[in-house]
Amino acid sequence: MSTTTLKRKSVYNVDDTDETVLNHDILAQRIIQEPVPKGLQKYWNGRYRLFSRFDEGIWLDYQSWYSVTPESTANRIAEDIIKKYQPDVVIDAFSGCGGNTIQFAKRAYVIGLEIDPVKIAFARHNLDVYNVDQSRVIFMQGDVLDSLQSLKFPAQMRVVVFMSPPWGGPSYSQKDAYSLSDLTPYPFEALYKQALKITPFVAAFLPKHTDLYELADYGDLTNRVHIQHFAHNGVPRTMCCYFNSPLLPNDANIE
Repeated sequence: MSTTTLKRKSVYNVDDTDETVLNHDILAQRIIQEPVPKGLQKYWNGRYRLFSRFDEGIWLDYQSWYSVTPESTANRIAEDIIKKYQPDVVIDAFSGCGGNTIQFAKRAYVIGLEIDPVKIAFARHNLDVYNVDQSRVIFMQGDVLDSLQSLKFPAQMRVVVFMSPPWGGPSYSQKDAYSLSDLTPYPFEALYKQALKITPFVAAFLPKHTDLYELADYGDLTNRVHIQHFAHNGVPRTMCCYFNSPLLPNDANIE
């Protein structure tokens, strides 16, 4: 892997946003604390699964409680992406409050794409909780497709796009099969096509019951889709799909 330096002037840095957006009162209003809303109680009960250092001051807003990647899963995905693709830079699309960003930044330079400046502020704070060097991460605030379209890299730089798009809230699990067109704010096809303009190396974190026939349409004999399932207490919960990726010897479904 080559030595890489990220230049902040090349992207829109959230540190330059209107300070009124990120003042302490607004941030405090978005942090979920006890007593938690009834709809989040089960996620609160599993808070140490989401972040092992939760008690050290992790900040999450309402949406992030049910959308953040659990720490052990994020850690495994980061490990595998580094092993499979050996990237100089990981683009963490839909970076949210930093669950995946933290794990990627321990191993590579990261560009986090997020439309909500408050979530970016929370992610920066959570990086500090995990003692991650802030210089390894650049956040771009804005629409994910616009942000992807604006990114340019030298030909020799190896880049991976990791996507964990919103699944439509907790109700996604009620569907017998989850369609890639149900992703928000854009269907998977639009996200994947834009990512391919940057790099052939793409990974996506998706519901366990995502339609496999739809996923198969994005692969062929030279670009197989490798799927890794993640389980909790023996029950499959989620999957990560790797495109244009070698299959590692230890690839398997894990808990």
